[in-house]
Amino acid sequence: VDGKLLILVTGRQRFLPVTGMQELLEELEAALQSQSPPATAAFDKPATEDAIRKAERRLDTKFPDDLRRFLLCANGQRVDRHGYPIGDFIVPSIRYAPGKWGWSAWGHFLPLRGIVEGTRWQYELAQLDPDESDCRKFIGPVRSLYRQSIVTRSDDPFCLALDPKPARGGRIGQVVTIRDQPEYTGYLARDLSTFLQMLAKGYREGRFRRQDDGTYKERGRA
Repeated sequence: VDGKLLILVTGRQRFLPVTGMQELLEELEAALQSQSPPATAAFDKPATEDAIRKAERRLDTKFPDDLRRFLLCANGQRVDRHGYPIGDFIVPSIRYAPGKWGWSAWGHFLPLRGIVEGTRWQYELAQLDPDESDCRKFIGPVRSLYRQSIVTRSDDPFCLALDPKPARGGRIGQVVTIRDQPEYTGYLARDLSTFLQMLAKGYREGRFRRQDDGTYKERGRA
């Protein structure tokens, strides 16, 4: 349906607007273009509802509504045949906790295929190391990472994910950062839309600085 996301709820049809998400992605792209040198997300064409449903079935999960809206507007960032983004690594590293390891994952937004692959890899880790959470440090209302939907990727052993089962005080679909070496999981934003708004505002106001390697990092936070 034009401009809306159709979801079936207890036998009835409920519509969620995707126009707001499209405007948010356009706002983010404009903020990226205002950087020096200009950056770009190079978002991919939208995913289909059928592809999203198939991905959910493969993972035996239900994506948060705003992830579905995001995918119906842009199937992540376009990547080359090696999986690297055609555009920039637009997800900056953000300070979320004190200390050397208190920086969130940088990277790029994954397409559906990458979301499925990254999330299934986390599922496999859960089977190999069911006691992993015992040695992981949690910052904020988060807990075990293994049912979370992985939405970004980088060259380092960390990523961002959407949390379907947060700890008390958290929110379903909240954005968390996951680091594996050492093992940290931390809260970043209440949902994907809020996180994208934070990125657009941050880029527009000069909060993030381009690094020599082409990634972005929050300014002035030692």
